[in-house]
Formats: sequence, structure tokens, C-alpha cells
Amino acid sequence: MWEKLVGVCTDGAPAMLGSRFGFMKMVKSKNPSIFAMHCVIHRQALVAKTLPDDLRDDLNFAVEVVNYVKSSALNTRLFAALCESLNADHMALLYHTESFLEQRDRRTMCRAFKSEHFQLSLAYLADISEALNLLNLKLQGANANVMAHYDIVQSFIAKISLWLKQVEKGNLTWNVLLWKLAWLDATMKQNVALRTLNTYRTTVY
Repeated sequence: MWEKLVGVCTDGAPAMLGSRFGFMKMVKSKNPSIFAMHCVIHRQALVAKTLPDDLRDDLNFAVEVVNYVKSSALNTRLFAALCESLNADHMALLYHTESFLEQRDRRTMCRAFKSEHFQLSLAYLADISEALNLLNLKLQGANANVMAHYDIVQSFIAKISLWLKQVEKGNLTWNVLLWKLAWLDATMKQNVALRTLNTYRTTVY
């Protein structure tokens, strides 16, 4: 069986890659030719921690709001009713496992949604997260091979470079949600997109 295994995808933790007792050490004892890969989704999560401070704070705050909604059955039902009244595409949220020591009260959360910068950050982060989610879905499933995955990743890298050029020219039409915030400052939109795209281009791939 072990001779049929080509590679293993891990999160890069010491328990997986430790030189003495790590999981890969035990796997390679069965087949030395097996190679380890760092999970792309985990790499994306690590990159999110290197975002510019204001964007990272807005992302963490959004996670905090999600966890607040998911913290009780009543909050979840009220959120679903709100989504239904707004004809939203989705009615539920996924719970985020990361927690924060300082939990803000409801009034603070409500005030944040009135901030133009937070609206821009949230819209842009939703756009880039959607693009990353589509990439991750393409890298999953049966009947895939290294060459196909390589083409998919290279195509996404080229797409990021194209997006950067478009943003530098003030063209934000590829940011569907960000573009819908037509009443907000165009320069602020451009700055939000530029900084995040540069982070992903230079760190993830």
C-alpha cells in the first residue's frame, strides 16, 4: 500500500513535520520517496494574519460578529429572519473556531457597521475570500493530477497580477461587492484592494 502513496498534505505543525516523532517521519519510514506538501488552505489562513493592521482588525471583528450570532439559538434564529427579510442568498453562518479575549458589546458592533472603512474592508475581504474559495474547490476532488493543479495555481497567480493592474488604474469592477458600494470613496476602495492583493501575491504563492 505504501508504495502507491506519492505525497501527503499537512498543516506544517511540528506534530506533522517533526524530524524525530512527526507524522511525516513515520510515513517516510514506510516509503522514503513520499513528499510532504503544505496545505494551501492553511497557508491562506496564515497569510490572513499578515494583512495590514486595519484590514486584519476588520477581519477579526467580522469573525467576532459571526461567533456572536452563532453563540445562541436565539441569535441564530434572529439572524436567519433578518436574512430572509433582506432576500439574502444565505440564511446561516459557519462558526469560526478562533476566539478573542476582548468581546465587544452589541452597541459597539452596530456602530462598526456604520463605518465606511469597515464596509469597504468587509466587502473586499468577501470578494477575495470568494475568489480563494473557488480556487480551493478547483484543487479538490477525484481524477486530479499535478499538472492540472499547477495550471490552476498559475492561472490564479496571473489573475492576481491582472487584478493589481486593474486596481492601479482605478478599475474595481472585478470586486463585485466592493463595486456595489458606489457611494463610498473611490480612493479608499483602491487602497484597500491594492494592499490586500499585494499581500497575497507576495506571500501565498
